[in-house]
Formats: sequence, structure tokens, C-alpha cells
Amino acid sequence: MCLVIVLRRHFARAGYGSGVLGTLRDPRLGKAITAVLDKPAALHSVASLASIAGMSRSAFAREFSNTLSMSPMAFVAKTRLHHAAELLRSTKLPVKVIAASIGFASRSHFSRAFAAAYGADPSRFRNNGANIAPAVTSGVPPAN
Repeated sequence: MCLVIVLRRHFARAGYGSGVLGTLRDPRLGKAITAVLDKPAALHSVASLASIAGMSRSAFAREFSNTLSMSPMAFVAKTRLHHAAELLRSTKLPVKVIAASIGFASRSHFSRAFAAAYGADPSRFRNNGANIAPAVTSGVPPAN
């Protein structure tokens, strides 16, 4: 029970909402989510995550979307951007290094994706991170 409470608090603080908690009822989805959270920069695909979950690709994508209200790859992207935001807040690592560490091949692609999610480029976010809220609010968990 303590673990469930800790997980609920973690996901609420991370902005993932109640959908992630639904995976606690389906351990197959939980395995895939754990894989993404543990290694956000890995080369995740719907097929690879379905394999981790022990499900067919179509069944996994359907169950994932029904449970979390987003596609598996949207979850991967949100997780990567959330991890990047945490690194920007807590380290002095160059933006290029952060981009590479979360799975982006180019700094410019990372900067565009980050700005779309947070409404500010990574450098501005780092300087004003406490004052910038995620730009995405429509049913999709924020990338903060």
C-alpha cells in the first residue's frame, strides 16, 4: 500500500494524472511504462513496448491509449521532455548534452519540441524554469 501511495504522489507531481495509475491494475502496461521511465532515451517503438508488455502491437496500442488517453509514443515524448525539464532545472549540463541524453539526435529538434511543450526554449526555461508552466494542458499530461 505504501508503494501505491508513493507512486500516486510521484505521478501527480510529475503531471501524469490518473491514467498512469490505471497501469497499476494492468501489470503488462506497467512493464512498458517502467521501461520508458527507466530509460527515456532508449529507442522505444510501439512494437518494442508491446513486446515488453507481452501483447500484440495493436492490442497494446489500444489498451495504452484507452488507459492513459494518449498514444504510447506521445507518452515517450512527454517522458523525455519531462526528464529534460528536470535536468535543465537541476544541472548545468549544456542543452546539447541534455538533448542527446534523452534521445534527441539534434539540439534544434529538441529545442523545437521543448518549446512546443513548455512555451519557452530550453535556455529560457533554465533561466526562468520556476515561472514557466507547460503549454500542453488538453488531457495530455504536461511534460514538466
